Amino acid sequence: MGKKWQVALIVLLSLYASWVVAYLLRHPEVFQWDFRFYYFAAKAHAAGLNPYNTQNLIKIASVAIEPTLGYAYQPITLYFFYPLLLLDFTTAYQVFLLAKIPALIFLVVIWRRWFLENANVALLLLFILLAFNNTIYADLAAGNISIYEQLFIWGALVCFLKRRLALFWLAIVLVAIFKIVPLLFLGLLFLVDDKKQAFTWFSLSLLGYAAFLGLSYLCEPALFVTFFTQGQAMLTERGVINPSSLAFIVGALNQVGNFLGRPFPPLLSQIVFVALAGLILGISFRALIAWQRGGGAHRDKVALLFACVVYTLIAPRMKNYSYILLLAPAFFMVFKADFLPARPLLLVIVLFSPHLTLPLVGPGVEKLLIYYPLFMAYLVWFLYLRYISLTSSGRLTGNGVP
Repeated sequence: MGKKWQVALIVLLSLYASWVVAYLLRHPEVFQWDFRFYYFAAKAHAAGLNPYNTQNLIKIASVAIEPTLGYAYQPITLYFFYPLLLLDFTTAYQVFLLAKIPALIFLVVIWRRWFLENANVALLLLFILLAFNNTIYADLAAGNISIYEQLFIWGALVCFLKRRLALFWLAIVLVAIFKIVPLLFLGLLFLVDDKKQAFTWFSLSLLGYAAFLGLSYLCEPALFVTFFTQGQAMLTERGVINPSSLAFIVGALNQVGNFLGRPFPPLLSQIVFVALAGLILGISFRALIAWQRGGGAHRDKVALLFACVVYTLIAPRMKNYSYILLLAPAFFMVFKADFLPARPLLLVIVLFSPHLTLPLVGPGVEKLLIYYPLFMAYLVWFLYLRYISLTSSGRLTGNGVP
């Protein structure tokens, strides 16, 4: 792609993105439904009401609140939203959304500077806009904290690359105050050559997180228990909004059970998920060991990108906007896939149809397409495994992104 076409595409994408943000800003009654819970839960808490009781939020809210949802984070996080209470809801809505723009720009800068050094900027922006069912837009529309979360996670990964391990685990622990699952990234500490140092930092990080949990409990004991109860209920989300491995397993077993006329016990889906996660971790760990021994260029960078893919597959809850995590790893591997024969991929593309009318096949495929981002995550995982295998064995050379 020539430079003029690149500039033209960047300008076009920028104009379109600006229009999207302006459209979201004009409709606070429609978008950022997650932010409504952040704002009015903090407001309810400040007024002495239970922020986990959605009915309390409905009573004080100036916009519609979904009665079947609720505030999803532990009590101590409510104080992070207190400064927004100085503003009316509409102004706070706009500030929360607009602050994501520099955060997103900084996130792209991190990707390009540390993980995708030679990436074509125009193609990268196009990929970011469209990939994984428009995951960036999903966050902007929902008003979740995911972009801010990703900024901390990728900042932590940069700290890991520079071996600033204290900053790495501190950033992960701060993110985990809101969403617990990112604690899995602390396992990366054991990729450090000095295993004694790795164990020390790992122990300190867990103690740090335990201290935050203890503080949250001491501040609001009753609300802390409510938080855990409500958090477990959110694992039941499935489909387009939560295309995770666990959600897919639950949905698949439910479908099979209904077809057989004998529903499976809920525990079975959890057992299958744990077994699958264990298998993925085992295969991935062996691949990482081979990669670390290879000692090739960009060793840590590829290991971290691969870790993000593994995280996506084993996280029990992976909302559609959480797939922002997979953008950089997927982009990197898309431009490394020249080591695979193109013919099978072209065959899949040719055979794929968004609307199938064959009996039995059509409805089944439509249900599967709900989990399209998850299947693409598994594809990226396979490509990383193949890339690591070929590179570690010396059958593939080159580590840049064209």
